[in-house]
Amino acid sequence: MKRAFMCLILAAPFTRSSGQGVFDNQTIAALQKVIGDYPHRFENIRGRVLDQRSQTTDFQSTVEIPGAIHCTVSKYKSPEKDLYSWTCLLYSNNSFNNSKNEFKSLYNQIANSIIKLQGEKAFILNGSYNDPDERQNINSVMFQLLPAPGEMQKLKIELQLFRKQSDWDIRLMVYEQDTAAEIPSSSARR
Repeated sequence: MKRAFMCLILAAPFTRSSGQGVFDNQTIAALQKVIGDYPHRFENIRGRVLDQRSQTTDFQSTVEIPGAIHCTVSKYKSPEKDLYSWTCLLYSNNSFNNSKNEFKSLYNQIANSIIKLQGEKAFILNGSYNDPDERQNINSVMFQLLPAPGEMQKLKIELQLFRKQSDWDIRLMVYEQDTAAEIPSSSARR
Protein backbone atom coordinates (compact mmCIF):
# COMPACT_ATOMS: atom_id res chain seq x y z
CA MET A 1 0.00 0.00 0.00
CA LYS A 2 2.79 2.41 0.95
CA ARG A 3 4.60 1.56 -2.28
CA ALA A 4 1.48 2.21 -4.41
CA PHE A 5 0.96 5.55 -2.67
CA MET A 6 4.57 6.59 -3.43
CA CYS A 7 4.13 5.64 -7.11
CA LEU A 8 0.99 7.75 -7.27
CA ILE A 9 2.74 10.77 -5.77
CA LEU A 10 5.70 10.43 -8.14
CA ALA A 11 3.43 10.12 -11.20
CA ALA A 12 1.18 13.06 -10.28
CA PRO A 13 3.34 15.80 -11.86
CA PHE A 14 3.19 13.99 -15.21
CA THR A 15 -0.58 13.74 -15.45
CA ARG A 16 -2.46 16.22 -17.58
CA SER A 17 -4.25 19.01 -15.75
CA SER A 18 -7.84 19.88 -16.59
CA GLY A 19 -7.18 23.61 -17.09
CA GLN A 20 -7.53 25.07 -20.57
CA GLY A 21 -4.63 24.69 -22.91
CA VAL A 22 -3.71 23.87 -26.46
CA PHE A 23 -5.53 20.54 -26.71
CA ASP A 24 -7.72 20.40 -23.60
CA ASN A 25 -10.86 19.81 -25.59
CA GLN A 26 -11.88 18.75 -29.07
CA THR A 27 -13.46 22.13 -29.82
CA ILE A 28 -10.12 23.89 -29.38
CA ALA A 29 -8.25 21.17 -31.29
CA ALA A 30 -10.57 21.65 -34.29
CA LEU A 31 -10.48 25.43 -33.99
CA GLN A 32 -6.69 25.34 -33.93
CA LYS A 33 -6.66 23.42 -37.25
CA VAL A 34 -9.02 25.96 -38.81
CA ILE A 35 -7.02 28.95 -37.57
CA GLY A 36 -3.82 27.27 -38.74
CA ASP A 37 -5.21 27.00 -42.27
CA TYR A 38 -6.43 30.61 -42.38
CA PRO A 39 -3.24 31.88 -44.12
CA HIS A 40 -3.93 29.30 -46.86
CA ARG A 41 -7.55 30.53 -47.23
CA PHE A 42 -8.77 27.23 -45.71
CA GLU A 43 -7.54 25.37 -48.80
CA ASN A 44 -6.38 22.36 -46.76
CA ILE A 45 -9.72 21.91 -44.99
CA ARG A 46 -12.03 22.35 -48.00
CA GLY A 47 -13.88 19.18 -48.92
CA ARG A 48 -16.40 18.55 -51.67
CA VAL A 49 -18.50 21.36 -53.14
CA LEU A 50 -21.91 21.56 -51.43
CA ASP A 51 -23.41 24.52 -53.28
CA GLN A 52 -22.23 26.86 -55.99
CA ARG A 53 -23.83 30.19 -56.87
CA SER A 54 -22.58 33.10 -58.96
CA GLN A 55 -20.78 34.85 -56.08
CA THR A 56 -20.44 32.08 -53.47
CA THR A 57 -19.19 28.50 -53.30
CA ASP A 58 -19.77 26.40 -50.18
CA PHE A 59 -17.53 23.44 -49.41
CA GLN A 60 -17.89 20.76 -46.80
CA SER A 61 -15.26 21.33 -44.12
CA THR A 62 -12.92 18.43 -43.47
CA VAL A 63 -12.43 19.81 -39.95
CA GLU A 64 -15.48 19.54 -37.75
CA ILE A 65 -16.15 20.06 -34.10
CA PRO A 66 -17.42 16.76 -32.65
CA GLY A 67 -21.19 16.83 -32.26
CA ALA A 68 -21.64 19.75 -34.68
CA ILE A 69 -24.61 19.76 -37.05
CA HIS A 70 -22.42 20.77 -40.02
CA CYS A 71 -19.31 22.78 -40.83
CA THR A 72 -18.62 24.57 -44.11
CA VAL A 73 -15.95 26.64 -45.81
CA SER A 74 -17.31 29.39 -48.05
CA LYS A 75 -15.59 31.29 -50.83
CA TYR A 76 -16.97 34.73 -51.75
CA LYS A 77 -15.99 36.27 -55.05
CA SER A 78 -15.05 39.90 -54.73
CA PRO A 79 -13.64 42.35 -57.29
CA GLU A 80 -10.50 42.91 -55.19
CA LYS A 81 -9.85 39.36 -53.95
CA ASP A 82 -11.71 36.20 -53.03
CA LEU A 83 -12.71 36.01 -49.37
CA TYR A 84 -13.15 32.89 -47.25
CA SER A 85 -14.92 31.91 -44.08
CA TRP A 86 -15.37 28.78 -41.99
CA THR A 87 -18.74 28.30 -40.29
CA CYS A 88 -19.79 25.54 -37.95
CA LEU A 89 -23.40 25.12 -36.82
CA LEU A 90 -22.95 23.69 -33.35
CA TYR A 91 -26.40 23.59 -31.81
CA SER A 92 -30.08 24.19 -32.51
CA ASN A 93 -32.95 24.19 -30.03
CA ASN A 94 -36.32 25.90 -29.69
CA SER A 95 -35.67 26.78 -26.04
CA PHE A 96 -33.86 30.07 -25.51
CA ASN A 97 -32.75 29.03 -22.00
CA ASN A 98 -31.27 25.72 -23.20
CA SER A 99 -29.52 27.50 -26.05
CA LYS A 100 -28.27 30.24 -23.73
CA ASN A 101 -26.76 27.61 -21.39
CA GLU A 102 -25.08 25.84 -24.32
CA PHE A 103 -23.77 29.18 -25.61
CA LYS A 104 -22.20 29.89 -22.20
CA SER A 105 -20.71 26.38 -22.09
CA LEU A 106 -19.15 26.79 -25.54
CA TYR A 107 -17.84 30.22 -24.61
CA ASN A 108 -16.19 28.69 -21.53
CA GLN A 109 -14.52 26.03 -23.70
CA ILE A 110 -13.10 28.66 -26.04
CA ALA A 111 -12.32 31.71 -23.89
CA ASN A 112 -8.70 32.14 -22.83
CA SER A 113 -7.65 28.96 -24.60
CA ILE A 114 -4.16 28.73 -25.97
CA ILE A 115 -3.75 28.23 -29.72
CA LYS A 116 -0.34 27.07 -30.88
CA LEU A 117 0.42 27.21 -34.59
CA GLN A 118 3.54 25.66 -36.06
CA GLY A 119 6.36 28.18 -36.23
CA GLU A 120 4.46 30.84 -34.27
CA LYS A 121 4.28 31.94 -30.66
CA ALA A 122 1.23 30.75 -28.77
CA PHE A 123 -1.92 32.88 -29.00
CA ILE A 124 -4.65 33.30 -26.42
CA LEU A 125 -8.28 33.48 -27.53
CA ASN A 126 -9.70 36.51 -25.78
CA GLY A 127 -13.36 37.54 -25.85
CA SER A 128 -15.79 39.22 -23.47
CA TYR A 129 -18.97 37.37 -22.59
CA ASN A 130 -22.26 39.23 -22.42
CA ASP A 131 -25.33 37.40 -21.17
CA PRO A 132 -27.59 36.77 -24.21
CA ASP A 133 -30.88 38.63 -24.39
CA GLU A 134 -33.90 36.80 -25.84
CA ARG A 135 -35.17 40.09 -27.29
CA GLN A 136 -32.14 40.30 -29.57
CA ASN A 137 -32.11 38.10 -32.66
CA ILE A 138 -28.31 37.85 -32.61
CA ASN A 139 -26.05 37.65 -29.56
CA SER A 140 -22.35 37.22 -30.24
CA VAL A 141 -18.91 37.10 -28.72
CA MET A 142 -15.96 38.23 -30.82
CA PHE A 143 -12.67 36.55 -29.98
CA GLN A 144 -9.26 37.95 -30.79
CA LEU A 145 -5.93 36.20 -30.98
CA LEU A 146 -3.55 37.87 -28.55
CA PRO A 147 -0.93 38.77 -29.56
CA ALA A 148 -1.79 38.62 -33.26
CA PRO A 149 1.06 39.37 -35.66
CA GLY A 150 0.64 40.69 -39.20
CA GLU A 151 -2.00 38.93 -41.25
CA MET A 152 -3.54 37.22 -38.20
CA GLN A 153 -4.81 40.61 -37.00
CA LYS A 154 -7.51 40.43 -39.69
CA LEU A 155 -8.75 37.07 -38.41
CA LYS A 156 -12.06 37.13 -36.58
CA ILE A 157 -13.48 34.31 -34.48
CA GLU A 158 -17.12 34.74 -33.59
CA LEU A 159 -19.47 32.67 -31.47
CA GLN A 160 -23.10 33.52 -32.22
CA LEU A 161 -26.43 32.65 -30.66
CA PHE A 162 -29.14 33.67 -33.11
CA ARG A 163 -32.84 33.21 -33.74
CA LYS A 164 -33.75 31.29 -36.86
CA GLN A 165 -37.53 31.17 -37.15
CA SER A 166 -38.65 29.38 -33.95
CA ASP A 167 -35.20 27.94 -33.10
CA TRP A 168 -32.11 29.33 -31.43
CA ASP A 169 -28.93 28.27 -33.25
CA ILE A 170 -25.32 28.54 -32.19
CA ARG A 171 -22.55 28.84 -34.72
CA LEU A 172 -18.83 29.37 -34.57
CA MET A 173 -17.25 31.34 -37.41
CA VAL A 174 -13.70 32.07 -38.46
CA TYR A 175 -13.31 34.71 -41.14
CA GLU A 176 -11.23 37.60 -42.36
CA GLN A 177 -12.33 40.99 -41.02
CA ASP A 178 -13.19 42.25 -44.52
CA THR A 179 -15.36 39.20 -45.20
CA ALA A 180 -18.25 40.25 -42.94
CA ALA A 181 -19.05 43.29 -45.09
CA GLU A 182 -18.81 41.30 -48.34
CA ILE A 183 -20.86 38.22 -47.48
CA PRO A 184 -24.26 38.09 -49.15
CA SER A 185 -27.11 37.50 -46.70
CA SER A 186 -28.09 34.24 -48.44
CA SER A 187 -24.66 32.67 -48.08
CA ALA A 188 -23.41 29.83 -45.93
CA ARG A 189 -23.27 31.97 -42.81
CA ARG A 190 -26.89 30.99 -42.24
